[in-house]
Amino acid sequence: MPLYYSDDRKLLFAIDDHNDTQNGIPQSVVYGPNGPVWSRHGSGVDDDPPPPPPASGGDLPVGIPPRRGPFTLEGYPTRLIRLTDETDGPVRPLGMAYYPIINNHAGRAELQVLASLNDRLTLFTVYKASGAVVKGDPLPLNPNTGEYCYWSHDDPDSVYLLEGRHLLRYSLLSGTQVEVSAPAPITHPHSSADGQVHSFEMDGQAAVYRQGRITQYPTPGVFDECQVDKSGRWLGVRYTVQRNGQGHLDNDIVDLTTGQRWTILDEDGAMGHWDLGFGYGVGEDDQAQPGGVMRLWIFTPTGPQDGGPVYDWGGWQSMTRYVSHCNARPAAPHGQRVLFSSATLGLVIKTIGQDDAQAIAPSLFPGGEAYWRQTRATLDPTGHYGAWTGLERGDLFLAETP
Repeated sequence: MPLYYSDDRKLLFAIDDHNDTQNGIPQSVVYGPNGPVWSRHGSGVDDDPPPPPPASGGDLPVGIPPRRGPFTLEGYPTRLIRLTDETDGPVRPLGMAYYPIINNHAGRAELQVLASLNDRLTLFTVYKASGAVVKGDPLPLNPNTGEYCYWSHDDPDSVYLLEGRHLLRYSLLSGTQVEVSAPAPITHPHSSADGQVHSFEMDGQAAVYRQGRITQYPTPGVFDECQVDKSGRWLGVRYTVQRNGQGHLDNDIVDLTTGQRWTILDEDGAMGHWDLGFGYGVGEDDQAQPGGVMRLWIFTPTGPQDGGPVYDWGGWQSMTRYVSHCNARPAAPHGQRVLFSSATLGLVIKTIGQDDAQAIAPSLFPGGEAYWRQTRATLDPTGHYGAWTGLERGDLFLAETP
């Protein structure tokens, strides 16, 4: 059983890889100092557990201020900002890394951040020059955990959210809501940068709302997730299939303009946790040996092309690994930056095609890696700020990028 230690020889993780005795499917169990903290069966695809009740209080790590505002930590290059604290009441967990919770604040003196406090969507305003934080009133919307709520890529004053059977766009300026897709029992929505194409899960399958109608894209296996890229042309679909007695997470890439569809097999480097840019995606290659590789796939009219590794965590000991590319521009991927996050290495910013990976913030969750307490950071549309949660309460923090 491989053991992983910190520099001062404290045990971080032990990984037990074996075959399940009942069905022969590969299984990994990760043990922390106090017992199991994470497990992976077959392809590693599990249904998302429901968000837990928000936690309360706890001792602060050295250097973390007790109240909202800017601060720095030794060993990290840029300013950090605490947004929420114990005066705010319960804080819901941050959503997935591909959902921008910071608006596109380019050209503005302030940025705005979405948070769910006491199950009410609340805006925080951060003044970029000083780092000062102002908490706003709850938005006049129905109670919401914040899951599946995200900013428009291009409109700094519009937010997407699910309400009942509807995907809505809410304008902060007018206070009005506009339905942006046909009513349907949907979940896990995504939107193109221009807001014209939307993808979501519907009836357990991938679906896209485009040019006034919904089209479903059934998968040959157990559906996991789908995401439209920011150009609105490409749909990525993840699903699990059984091959040779093992579960595998494959990808389908669909050209929405022609209907052509290609499959990236798990064994060939299909993407696990991912985010999509304009005609490409970056995601976890869970078949890489040694593990921990984040791989680039470029979508072309003749099919997806392997763009090679973007980043290497250095093995499976880095545990859950997420990627955020909410800052994607309509250009080739090389030269654009992505944000990676992990429990053991914190937040890492890197330029695609360059050897410039840099840690900008630590993981702040104490103890193990329960699903909703994983270090899962999201990069803002300008690429200048990352947001993540930590501490016992799951408080919200920002980190500036170098």
